[in-house]
Order: sequence, then C-alpha cells, then structure tokens
Amino acid sequence: MQTNSLDTPRPMPDFEPAMPAFLHRISTDYGDAAALVDGDTTISYRELERTTAEVALQLLAVGISKGTRVGLLFPSDPQFAINFLAASRIGALVVPLSTFSTPAELAWMLRHADVNVLLTRDSYLKHNYIECLEQAIPDIAGADKQALFIASHPYLRQVIVYGEQGASWARASRDLSLYAEQIAHLDRTVLDAIESEVKPSDLLILIYTSGSTSRPKSVMHSHGSVIRHLYAMRHLFPRGPGDRYASSYPWFWIGGLAAGLLGCLLSGCALHCARSNDIGVRLRQIREEKINIIPAWMFEAALLLEHPEFKNHDYSFVKLGLGRATDSQGNPIDQYRMVNPLGMTETVSAHSWEALQNPLPEHRIGSSGRTGEGIERKIVNPESGEALPFGEEGEICVRGYLLMQGYYKLEREDCFDKDGFFHTGDFGYMYEDGHLYFTGRRDEIVKVSGVNVSAVEVEQQLMAEDDVLYAYVVAIGEDAARILVAAVVPAKNATPDETHLKQRLRQHLSSYKVPKRIVFLPEKELPLSPAGKVMKGKLGDQLEAVISKL
Repeated sequence: MQTNSLDTPRPMPDFEPAMPAFLHRISTDYGDAAALVDGDTTISYRELERTTAEVALQLLAVGISKGTRVGLLFPSDPQFAINFLAASRIGALVVPLSTFSTPAELAWMLRHADVNVLLTRDSYLKHNYIECLEQAIPDIAGADKQALFIASHPYLRQVIVYGEQGASWARASRDLSLYAEQIAHLDRTVLDAIESEVKPSDLLILIYTSGSTSRPKSVMHSHGSVIRHLYAMRHLFPRGPGDRYASSYPWFWIGGLAAGLLGCLLSGCALHCARSNDIGVRLRQIREEKINIIPAWMFEAALLLEHPEFKNHDYSFVKLGLGRATDSQGNPIDQYRMVNPLGMTETVSAHSWEALQNPLPEHRIGSSGRTGEGIERKIVNPESGEALPFGEEGEICVRGYLLMQGYYKLEREDCFDKDGFFHTGDFGYMYEDGHLYFTGRRDEIVKVSGVNVSAVEVEQQLMAEDDVLYAYVVAIGEDAARILVAAVVPAKNATPDETHLKQRLRQHLSSYKVPKRIVFLPEKELPLSPAGKVMKGKLGDQLEAVISKL
C-alpha cells in the first residue's frame, strides 16, 4: 500500500465540508468576480450565492427537503449549476441525468434512482425532453401535475420544466417564485436553519457512471468526500482568480462535475459554458473570450489542433490545452512528462495524480502518478485478493476519504472487501515510490471519444434484434481515431443491413454507444481460442483489416 507520496500535503478545508458552507465561502472569497459565463450572461460569485438561495426557497416551497431525490436533466449551463447548488444546499440528494439518454435509458435511471422530483429543460439542441419523458413514462400523459402517482415510477411526484414548452403533467419553473411567495415565514431565516443541518456525512450526489457494466452503476458520494477531494485536487493544475476555464466535459458525469463545475468554483476562476460542439465555433469562443484553460479528451484535442481555425490564429494566451502546458511560473512543460491521472466515478475523479508543476521524472514517464494523504492503494491478485509485491501487475484497489459510500441499491459487502478497499477493475502495477502504472481494464470496457462504453451492453442490444445471431463489440484504431465496431453473425436466412441496424440501435442506446461500423461475418470466420471463446484482440485486428478495404 502507498500513502501520502505527493510532494505537496493534502490541503483541508477550514470550514465544515458541506455545500452550504462551501457556497458561503466562495461567495465571501471571490465576491464580484465572474463565476459562470454563458454568452452575454455573467454571474458573479456573490450573485450565484444569492440566486441559489432564492431557488432553494422555491424548491422548499414545492416540498423538496433533506433527502429528497432531485433529478437534473440539463446541459452544462447556468441552470444546471444553479439548480444543483440550490438543491444541495438544502440537503437534497441530487441525481444528474445524461442529456444523451434515450427514452429507455432515462426511464431506467428515473426508476432505479427513485427520483422524487425531476427538474428538466423542455428541449436542448435536437432533444425534446417533453416528448422524451412521454415516451419514457407513457402513463405520465394523464397524470396530475400536483402529485404524480405512476406505477412504473412509484416515487416520482413532480416534474418541473424550464423553458417555453409546457406539459399538462408538469409544473412550469416560472411559477416557482409564486409558490414561495404564498408561504408565510419561508425566508432566509428558515433557509439558514435548514442549511445548519446539512452535514458532511449527508449524501450529496447519486451519480451514474458512463457505463461500466451492462447497466451504468449509481455511485453515492457524501458532501464530505466530494468537498475534501476538491481541496486535495486543487494543485493538480494551477488555476485561480483571473483564469478562464472551458471544457466539453458534461457536468452530469463526475469529471465535469468535480474537476469542472465544482473545481472551478472552489478555485475562483471563471467557468465559461461552451457555445457549441462545433470545433470551429469552440475555437472562436476560445479566442474571443480569452479562455486559457481548456482540458479536453484526446480525440477532441486532436480535432481542435487539426482545424484550420487553430492554424490561422494566435493561442499563446492558453496555459493548459491546445497542446500547451505551463507550470506555475509560466514555463513550458514537455507533454510527454505530464501525468495522465487515473480515477473513476467511485473516487470523485482521480485517485492517482501529480501536480502539473511537478513534471514526471525521466524514469517515471507513463506513470499515472502517486496519491495523497488519506488515500491508500494496493495491487492484488484479482482471483485470490492477495496483495502483490511492488512491480507486479494486478488489480488496483483503493481506500480512503475519497471513496464512494457505495452503489445505490447494493449492500456494502457487494461494494468493498472486508478491509474496506474498493476493487476498481483496473489493472496496473506500482513501484516503491508510489508511482502507479495503468495497464488496462479487467472487464470489457472500451473507451471511445473519451467515454467508457460497455461492450456487453451493446452486444446484448444487437442480439435482441431478430436478424442477429451473435454480436461482438471491440474498439479499433489509436487515440483520436479510435472507434467502436461490431462483428455480427446474421441469424439464419437473415440479411441484415448495416444502416438499418444502426438506426434501430439508436432507439435504445445513446449515440456514442452505437458502433461506427458493423461488419457481417459467418460464424466460422470468428477467431476462437482452444476453449471456444472469441478472441477479441484478434477479432479487432481482423475487423480493422476488413474496414480498411471497404
């Protein structure tokens, strides 16, 4: 096991680590500095505290209180941030929901999380969430918006819609202030009293992974674990007042929520909401708003760097991103000496990392870094659970303050071993100095476009189609060119069509889970092991060769 090997000690918050105190502290520390920037709209830290207090009172007025499960279905915009902070400061358990979700996926998460109140945008880009919800929950159409009672979603009581489009079964967000005004004595004194009872041990978020099994796992984190780890991660890369941050990491996943939204607020920098997913528009926004911190998935970084808008303009003001990284003194850092932190939803993002201003030594190139005070890691034999010597590859296990409280609807012994360690499913090895090297996943998770995709989930959906006998999903290509592909053995006498099959998959799976290419193979051409199992490594090479000739 390895603890406290980072050069910098873990900073601890000097206030009770719960969201009410977090909000009060950043409002006091940063005042009129810009917190959120969305086009022509800028919200200061002081305004953010005041606005979230008003919304918190409105949420109280419609029955949301400590422990209420509040679903959020918003893009990464100020409304997401305001509602997240407002709900969390009164002790509600917030459930961020992916805007990529199909109706079937949304229906499952709302049911699984026992969401009591759903706050949602009416639409976003090409998504109409009113229609999506009516497809997800068919019985909602005739329900009473004052108090929903639907057998398919027995805990769902209210849906509150933000935007111009309404529904007979939903309350309009514009009416929330009226509800609050009609309740006598519902004021800041009451809010202060409620906030004083929100404690670090209370659950803050129930957040879904991007898909590490056939169903995404629902991870529970407390106020204390999230806020303490935000402080620990402050030195991962230097940012503070005067810096301007923008990223496409969605806030409904842990990376965007912890490292993006909450991490930016803690540091005092301005968080700029992305104008568009279009690469040219994003580069123009970076120039016009002088955004100087731009973390991105590898495939996104490649697209940004290869776009004509990048080659034709000056981006020297960027200190992290677009191929640039500088230390705290502004000196360039060699890209190959930068750490690639290793973490997961279950550990509030990174459990192994290095501060940006501490480039990796030559003999530790490729390391995911060390860890911080209060965190323990060990490498074990995945079959026996026995701890392995330094340098020997096995499964990475983690224990400490950053660890989740557990998976929702699973008992503790189903989440942790008898010593309280979480077995991550990641494989790697570690040296005596604490540097950890990641070598791969234990299960069949493939990463494409920066997102984990369960091969099993996609395979099961393919094999649910009548014209598919077997399906095997792999990722091929390197870095930015990495894509999801499927080998399909057609059912007897069936002649499935690639385009039509992908269209059917999109009805059940998020777009990033749909294979870019589907190759049809006779069963006899599948590469098999002596035990009769498909060898996915060889299958990937085979599919790559086939696709290159198409």
